[in-house]
Amino acid sequence: MNEYRLTSIKQTKKGRFALFFDEKFYFSIDEEILLKRHLKEDTIWSEEQIEDLKRLTDYNKAKEKAFQYLSIRQHSEKELFEKLERNYDEHTAAEIIERLKELNLLNDEEFASSYYQQMINRGKSIAEARAKLLQKGISKDIIDYVTIEFQPSEEDTILQLIQTKYRRKLMKENGKELVFAALARRGFRMSSIRNVLGKVDVEDYGE
Repeated sequence: MNEYRLTSIKQTKKGRFALFFDEKFYFSIDEEILLKRHLKEDTIWSEEQIEDLKRLTDYNKAKEKAFQYLSIRQHSEKELFEKLERNYDEHTAAEIIERLKELNLLNDEEFASSYYQQMINRGKSIAEARAKLLQKGISKDIIDYVTIEFQPSEEDTILQLIQTKYRRKLMKENGKELVFAALARRGFRMSSIRNVLGKVDVEDYGE
């Protein structure tokens, strides 16, 4: 079994501690690991012990990175896992995800409910919002649940879009047909679009 001597421990400008085995830099650790593991210079380490310390270091770094991401906004499990996997191995990323779920800092149902409401409030159709949640790795069961829990009137959403986004389009020649096509492309049900446009008086939207 190969053995290595921890020849020096040097503090970096970022407050971490660089480890040198046999005068060669291996990786840096935080102060918490330094104190918990009682690291001292001129001690002998096996290759397995070094790898174990590296895994612990990567875990702590990945955990801090995950906290940074979550401090900015909510994430789905899939989103956060994929971000962590860019810099850390799959096993470490999966461990962090499970730990955050245990701490209730990561919850797909809460994320889906919040994200779905944001999409609908921004004028997205139910179909668009559901598609977005699927892209973010939310299960169909959760999507079905939040869709039922938060189900605003699709016709109200369509009317809001006409009043804000499609007002100018409505005033053009064949305006209703143009607006109908635009709303249909966004995934709104044709029956809902027809109902709303049937009640709309184009003259009310004049400049």
